[in-house]
Amino acid sequence: MSVNYDKAQTFMACSSAFAVVNAATDVFTITGNDTTLTSVLKIGISTIHDTASGVYSWYLARRNTANSAGTSAARVYVGMRNNAGATAYSTVLQYTANPTLGVIDANIAAFNLAAPLATIATPDTCGAPAPYVIDFESDFGQPVELYDSDEVLALNLGGAPVANVLTALIWVQWAEQSKT
Repeated sequence: MSVNYDKAQTFMACSSAFAVVNAATDVFTITGNDTTLTSVLKIGISTIHDTASGVYSWYLARRNTANSAGTSAARVYVGMRNNAGATAYSTVLQYTANPTLGVIDANIAAFNLAAPLATIATPDTCGAPAPYVIDFESDFGQPVELYDSDEVLALNLGGAPVANVLTALIWVQWAEQSKT
């Protein structure tokens, strides 16, 4: 099902700037819902490092069962366009302690992202162009669709060690429309 922008409600949510846990797995997720079809349009990430620059491998994982446990914070969403007061049914979480991971369907993208030294860079603000942005419609020809509350799209570090403090700022833009 493609996004019908005349009927879809579009939203955006952003993490706070947060320290990524060492050996991080999922650090930021959007979970579908049982009421609407969730179409993930874009996701962006900006990182800085406290003591030395580095490069980290990130994965965009699609899960077919939801995560549990871990320490997370639900991110506040904002309606886009003319739906400023609309309700989003999907959930966006930022994790500061690893969750128990849901079953992975597949890693759908992987990329290396440089984390410059914090004294020479600061993370971009929410909604501003980030150093790395995946635009699913432009880059892959269609959004990632989440059909129910068991389906999750996650930014993941694969459990790799994180030296000292890696700070991330992540945002996601998505559309929701009736399944009927």
